[in-house]
Amino acid sequence: MMKEVLSISILAMSIALFLGNSLSSNISQRMLEQGIIRQEQNSADEKAHVGHGTPEILHIFEPTPMSIEEMIAYYDMSLDKAQQ
Repeated sequence: MMKEVLSISILAMSIALFLGNSLSSNISQRMLEQGIIRQEQNSADEKAHVGHGTPEILHIFEPTPMSIEEMIAYYDMSLDKAQQ
């Protein structure tokens, strides 16, 4: 009876870890993509309003935009052991 309970619990934990990892990576990727799209829309709106009351000092710093692939690689989430 103990062997049965142990084997079922190990199987259930394995399935839960696999599904949790795949679901969380899919959800985080979609959230990052939506955030990037929203950021691009906001920056396009801001560029349309540049020069209307914005101090000149704020126009000096313009960070380079990150691609979706760079952003996803930067926020890579996994349950693997840490890479060095």
